[in-house]
Amino acid sequence: MAASNGSEYFELEINATDQSFSRPSNAELVARDAQELLWAAIERLPSQKQSNFALLTRNASEISASESDDGFKRTETIDVRKLNKSKRELVVKKALATEDQDNFNLLSGIKERLDRAGVAIPKVEIRFQNLTVGADVQVGSRSLPTLINYTYDVIESILSSLRITKSKRHPLTILNDVTGIVKPGRMTLLLGPPGSGRSTLLKALAGKLDRNLKKTGNITYNGHQLDEFCVQRTSAYISQSDNHLAELTVRETLDFAARCQGASEGFAEYIKELSHLEKERKIRPSPDIDAFMKASSVGEHVRLHSLDLLHAQLLEAVVWSCVVYYTVGFAPSAGRFFRFMFLLFSVHQMAIGLFRLMAAIARDMVVANTFGSAALLVIFLLGGFIIPKDMIKPWWSWAFWVSPLTYGQRALSVNEFTATRWMEKSRTGNGTVGDNVLHAYSMPSSDSWYWLGVGVLLVYAIFFNSLVTLALAHLHPLRKAQTVILADTNEADSTANNRVEQVPNSSQTSPHADRKGKKGMILPFQPLTMTFHNVNYFVDTPKEMRQQGIPEKKLQLLSNVSGVFSPGVLTALVGSSGAGKTTLMDVLAGRKTGGYIEGEIKISGFPKEQRTFARISGYVEQNDIHSPQVTVEESLQFSSSLRLPKEISQQKRKEFVEEVMSLVELDTLRHALVGMPGSTGLSTEQRKRLTIAVELVANPSIIFMDEPTSGLDARAAAIVMRTVRNTVDTGRTVVCTIHQPSIDIFEAFDELLLMKRGGRVIYGGKLGTHSQIMIDYFEGIGGISPIPESYNPATWMLEVTTPAAEQRIGRDFADIYRNSDQYRNVETSIKQFSVPQDGEEPLKFDSTYSQTTLSQFLICLWKQRLVYWRSPQYNVMRLCFTAISALIFGSAFWDIGMKRNSTQQLLVVMGALYSACLFLGVNNASSVQPIVSIERTVFYREKAAGMYSPIAYAFAQGLVEVPYIFTQTILFGVITYFMVNFERNAGKFFLYLLFMFLTFTYFTFYGMMAVGLTPSQQMAAVVSSAFYSLWNLLSGFLVPKPNIPGWWIWFYYISPVAWTLRGIITSQLGDVETIIVGPGFKGSVKEYLESSLGYEPGMVGVSVAVLIAFILVFFSVFALSVKVINFQRR
Repeated sequence: MAASNGSEYFELEINATDQSFSRPSNAELVARDAQELLWAAIERLPSQKQSNFALLTRNASEISASESDDGFKRTETIDVRKLNKSKRELVVKKALATEDQDNFNLLSGIKERLDRAGVAIPKVEIRFQNLTVGADVQVGSRSLPTLINYTYDVIESILSSLRITKSKRHPLTILNDVTGIVKPGRMTLLLGPPGSGRSTLLKALAGKLDRNLKKTGNITYNGHQLDEFCVQRTSAYISQSDNHLAELTVRETLDFAARCQGASEGFAEYIKELSHLEKERKIRPSPDIDAFMKASSVGEHVRLHSLDLLHAQLLEAVVWSCVVYYTVGFAPSAGRFFRFMFLLFSVHQMAIGLFRLMAAIARDMVVANTFGSAALLVIFLLGGFIIPKDMIKPWWSWAFWVSPLTYGQRALSVNEFTATRWMEKSRTGNGTVGDNVLHAYSMPSSDSWYWLGVGVLLVYAIFFNSLVTLALAHLHPLRKAQTVILADTNEADSTANNRVEQVPNSSQTSPHADRKGKKGMILPFQPLTMTFHNVNYFVDTPKEMRQQGIPEKKLQLLSNVSGVFSPGVLTALVGSSGAGKTTLMDVLAGRKTGGYIEGEIKISGFPKEQRTFARISGYVEQNDIHSPQVTVEESLQFSSSLRLPKEISQQKRKEFVEEVMSLVELDTLRHALVGMPGSTGLSTEQRKRLTIAVELVANPSIIFMDEPTSGLDARAAAIVMRTVRNTVDTGRTVVCTIHQPSIDIFEAFDELLLMKRGGRVIYGGKLGTHSQIMIDYFEGIGGISPIPESYNPATWMLEVTTPAAEQRIGRDFADIYRNSDQYRNVETSIKQFSVPQDGEEPLKFDSTYSQTTLSQFLICLWKQRLVYWRSPQYNVMRLCFTAISALIFGSAFWDIGMKRNSTQQLLVVMGALYSACLFLGVNNASSVQPIVSIERTVFYREKAAGMYSPIAYAFAQGLVEVPYIFTQTILFGVITYFMVNFERNAGKFFLYLLFMFLTFTYFTFYGMMAVGLTPSQQMAAVVSSAFYSLWNLLSGFLVPKPNIPGWWIWFYYISPVAWTLRGIITSQLGDVETIIVGPGFKGSVKEYLESSLGYEPGMVGVSVAVLIAFILVFFSVFALSVKVINFQRR
């Protein structure tokens, strides 16, 4: 043991495999002796090293043939710092020690070890005293985030911060003088109705309270204040909303959490102290528990280095350089090539850091896109490319030296024009050709500028990423969960007194207790019966499963499922996860977007026709998907306006909406904004009730509900089930999937369809009073234990029908059911209701939708108008960006519109027109994509419900943009036209506005089209960027039309930016006869445009027509994609 480094480990291994124990007669005794020797060897190690070694015993099945051939157990020492993946998994498996991998056994073993050593388990007692949490909120309609309210809020915030005026917000008390103790070793249940402050209390105790809230009182952990230690290392807050990175697997998500929040140095010291105490008391712990605790104390070293993160960027620089450098014809020198590649890599790092910073500061996708466009605008406009350095206005000269483009462009130019091939003497002056080119564009000719440029870019990259770190550490999300105060202005007194009205109790809201409550649910409808017989559902076997050796080409998810759903009967679909409950409901409701369906589905004896069925059915999805910018009442008005028959009067619709709101207890929340899930607006249970109400206002005959009580507390679940029961009592057919129902919820159902994994039915039929029919059925199966007294029948039913129970009794519950009287009764019912009654005719409607196409369009436009009016992050930011950009453009190109004495001045004027169109257009296309993407998710639900035609939706989505684009055009056009000092001609001014309007419109529609053609907003952004680059490159400005290679000239004609430039430049300069002089040219502006840029006169009208055509094409593709393409997979 005297040797250092790895010799100790080596000696222990030698002892473990000593040949003196090679073939004893008593294997167990030898194994015990070997283990004693190894324990003794570990105990002789110094205390600092002892905690690094543990014993691992492997059975014969866990030892490879190459390691041993004796077939016995093997005990070995392991260095917990150097465990590979297989041994780490084996340590965990040994610690759990049971086939079920019982975590309780592991924790009990750890506690027993600590008790034997006399070590107390770390305990935390939380005390909170006189805890009060409040906020200042807007009341009533002022809380809605409209453009006007948003503007008022910003002005009010500025004035109040300057102490010019007082804030008009009203105080709201969330927690009022709360005191208590959370003791260790005890499970504390926190109860309260919605809005009582439960989540706020938990966040306050976990140190995760929003800093905008006002908190008074005292919170201590073992007597320590929250600011005395890192609360996040002591407590964990598990939110109701599950937010994870969708691109990570479950294992990767947990691995990341373990690496970031795993074992600390304190735990390692704790293990060392524990080992020292055990050594003093001569206690030897369980080897498996010891190995697990020591391995956990070490954790796993993070092997991801910064260099790994740069591989992708370096690869992009290499690929781009290899493709571009020699094809463009840059200097054919290896050194110049590698310098070119390294420079692009540096630019890439700077740009990534910059846009990360924009996202970290903005904290909103729409705002981040706007900030990114603004940054690009300043960088490109004032970086010496569009405006040469000598022509930049004095007040913007500082921006030239701040712009990273300045250094990137200068380094790139120096790298090329100082090459050998540019060293020839110039014929027109002193110096070399390369020097003259550089000086002509105000560029330095010293080679040192290359390294200066690279250095500055790398410094910018470090600087931007440092700011990103600071922003992520200190800036909090913009969207915070907020309470909606539903008081109008005349009710401000009650709000000021901090009174929160309690939601009426069940007796007050039950339709049975109020005649008016029952009235709204009896609009005329036709009771319908659904039968389905031998329904099978298949999907193509995933590629990953085929690679694992599964030969079947199709997977069967439903197997010969049969049943009857009757009017006035509430049916429960129950089964374990993966049993096919939601799959069956999707198949019956016609919501599946793929797969293969077999079997017979009939509605009142007639074959189901999906277009007709969507008119008389409702589907309450498990995910509560709604437009976040509308209120509860507006959501219900929208649904009823589109789905109720057009013969029903507007007054009757309004009364029906009122009754449904009262039925689901949403009438007190009518003006509450829906908001984003887990962020703003309604709580989870309020959103669930809204989802049900949206379907109820359609007055359907058949309603499917997927997990209507999922995520709800007992009170909210009771409200929902009371709503469902009342709906059934009106004679409608209602089917619910349910998971682990309580006894009260389960007793509300009339019939049951119980399924097992593989999509097979194991019970179908009536439940009976107190579920007695179902209980008698299962108790009649041999080997099933009877239900305990006062036990939940649903829980008992799920417990006795597990796969383990099937193995115990040796029978398949599905086969038992198919041979039972219960199954034969269901078959008899199916035959009875599969034949139409005398005189009954199949359901027929004059049209697919309840409303005409025009009415659909107007209703959708009404909703989209509300969505846009209440999206200040989008529209306010867009208009602010437009105004700021206009001022930047105007000040940068101040008074140059009439300066046309040289080709360089003319190119600067053209640069102003080019950059104005491109940057604002790209910003429009980028910022509209998140809005369209969010609304598309809502569209999928509304389309499946048969609310409206996709074409009506698409037209509404497009038309709602027009007023904002028009405002944007006026704002930008008026400011820039007169600041740049273009010709004071009314015709040219309105043509300038016309081209701006058309450009902003086609860019906006292009952004919408990109979302329509791609499955996600991120994909749309990537695809769009590729076309932005091509439009920019081949627009006729960077590469004039006469110089575009023949194989690319076709793209020039299909580039909308090219037609914008052609039209707007020709309309402003096409008739100018001023003589200009430049390199190789002398003539009029009109002649220069035609000869050098290929802009023929008389093309203004053609350009307008082509741009209108682009608008129509982009919009048509968007509308067609909305109608035909469905990226939702069910």
